[in-house]
Order: sequence, then structure tokens, then C-alpha cells
Amino acid sequence: MVKVDQVAIHPNGTEIAFSGIDYTDFADYRYGLYRYNLAEDKTRCVFEPGKYHIAQMVYLNDHKLMYTALKFHGIETRLCLFMGENHELSRSGHPKARVRRLAEITAWMEQHLKATR
Repeated sequence: MVKVDQVAIHPNGTEIAFSGIDYTDFADYRYGLYRYNLAEDKTRCVFEPGKYHIAQMVYLNDHKLMYTALKFHGIETRLCLFMGENHELSRSGHPKARVRRLAEITAWMEQHLKATR
């Protein structure tokens, strides 16, 4: 059994942590996960979708499933949901959310690229 933790980012910049679903049978969730073999993927990932995407039920669920599948395989992964934002977050999102998004990306890169310098 794999328990997955996720983080949601409120428009005011506060972080809301919540627990994900316990996944017991990966085969049930594999179909539709970006159409490649996740068991062979070892790339660290960070997902930062807007919580209110135009096609929220498709894209947000895809992000959550991909995140969960990577966690299931032991790949370091982070999911940051920006509450009240959509796919325009980087261009026209709330200022605090845009700053937080850049901070998340920068922290991720700093943590994972330092070893290659």
C-alpha cells in the first residue's frame, strides 16, 4: 500500500497539506498515464497545475494519477496545486501564486541540479 501526500497552494500563498489516496493496485491506474511505461522512468518530477483548469476533470486528474504512479515507483515527485488558478498561472495568475510557483520551481531546481555543477 502506498500513501501519497500532496500540497495545495492557496491564492494568498499559504500551503495546505492533505493526504492522498491509498493505492493498492497500480494496474487499475496505469491506463491513460501519459502512454508510456512508468516502471522504466526514473526522472524526478514536479507538477504545478492550476486547480481550476478549463478541463479540470481531465488534466488535473491526469496530473494526480501521474504523480501517484511516479511515487508508487519510488521516484521523487512533488505536486503543487494552486487553488483558484488555471493554465494561465504563469502569465495572468494571482501575483502571490505566480511568485510561489517560481519559488517552487527554483527550489526544485536548486535541490536537484546542484549535484551536476
